[in-house]
Amino acid sequence: MKRNNGFLVPSKIDIRAILRHKGYSWKYIKEHEDKYNCFIHLIVRIQALSFSADDYNGFSIINYATLRAKHLKSKTQEIIRNLIKWGIVICDGIFLPRKFAEEQGKEPKSYGYAIAPAYMSKVVLRSVYKEEFSANLEKLRTEELPKNKAARYIFRQLGQVGIKKAVFKYIDTKLQKSVGYLENSDFRLYLANQEALNLYEFKEGVEGTLQELISMLFNHYNADMITATSIYNEDFYVTLGRKEGNITGRLYHNICSLSRDLRKFLYHKRHRSEELVNLDIRNSQPLFLNILLKQEFKDKPVPADVQHYIDLTSSGQFYEFLMDQLRIPREKRKKFKISMFGKIFYCTTHYSIRQVEGKLFRSIFPNVAAFIEKKKGNNDRGHKALSLEMQKAEADIIIGQVVKKLQRRRKFVLTIHDSTVVLKKDAEEAQELIKRVFMQETSLEPTINIESLAPSLTESTLLPVAA
Repeated sequence: MKRNNGFLVPSKIDIRAILRHKGYSWKYIKEHEDKYNCFIHLIVRIQALSFSADDYNGFSIINYATLRAKHLKSKTQEIIRNLIKWGIVICDGIFLPRKFAEEQGKEPKSYGYAIAPAYMSKVVLRSVYKEEFSANLEKLRTEELPKNKAARYIFRQLGQVGIKKAVFKYIDTKLQKSVGYLENSDFRLYLANQEALNLYEFKEGVEGTLQELISMLFNHYNADMITATSIYNEDFYVTLGRKEGNITGRLYHNICSLSRDLRKFLYHKRHRSEELVNLDIRNSQPLFLNILLKQEFKDKPVPADVQHYIDLTSSGQFYEFLMDQLRIPREKRKKFKISMFGKIFYCTTHYSIRQVEGKLFRSIFPNVAAFIEKKKGNNDRGHKALSLEMQKAEADIIIGQVVKKLQRRRKFVLTIHDSTVVLKKDAEEAQELIKRVFMQETSLEPTINIESLAPSLTESTLLPVAA
């Protein structure tokens, strides 16, 4: 595999020039320039690959002990302090040691770091100055690879994936279009049209100055650029998902972090003419709750509302049913789906019962709602425990069964959380396999859509870029 061991850092941050301006000697610069760039690279990489930033208001959570042991050595504190003092990096100031966190019933947390808005800009590649630092980065990649067989098989399959160079022009064009629209229109108009115009999207409720909003657009851009660059340079990783300190069983890798609209640029190196397809389980997360419901009602009669829920999720009509009840247009399905997660499954009971969606769900599915509320309990972290159980149920089937069976058949396969990517020629075989595994494990047959990663390879689908 080809590697590019440079650091991806925002273009406004030139560490060598900054250190010279601050009066540091050439000896100091040569000795420690890589360490400064490494810390900045880790911040933007963690944010880009969504390891923690989404859960911590855009801050990348970086463990100090790991940083000191594996990357910055004795200069760790000095480098962090300098970058904060110079206004290049900001810290969230929140640190919860394990012992204190457990006493408070909370999750342990290291400090979070982010690039200051004034320095947020397009990422560029900064070369590694010292060869031993480059070798250390390569060694860390190998050490961090999970030991289980499915993870290592996925890692080998990633080596068969390439991404077209046109992706970089597409990303640049999307940023230019997004910034231009933001600067020349009302922010409410931007929010109303962001999905239809294929702009970088802001989450609901986001506010800020123009500079802060543009900084957020650069965060999106850099996430796309870093992920696409890692695939292009064959800089692959596979890591086990964790939640609340527990392993969920999910596998995270470069393709999981790639934005949905960039997947059309992916191809299989040995089968370039063969289409890649995604096997998408409809209503997948509500469906995986069925596994827990089946366990709950294993030895007792299944209430009518529970059976209704099971039937809807198995047939892939759960979201459409609720949208019809709330008179929400079908074209808003994507936004509604996200909203449902946040207002029924992945939130506290106290919050859910006060939402329109939560009230509707409880009225139609009272026994399902009661089961969810029992699983969540009365503490603020209960909904995370339910999420963990659902993700484990998902991983047991997708990773523990489907991937392993496809591996035995020597099929190309990648997972994107609860969906599966295969070559088009293997799609029907993989689809039947997934259905069979579900039937064996749950006595349920899911609805599975076969979706092309590149629904159209014509220029019209790619913004104004060449094919």
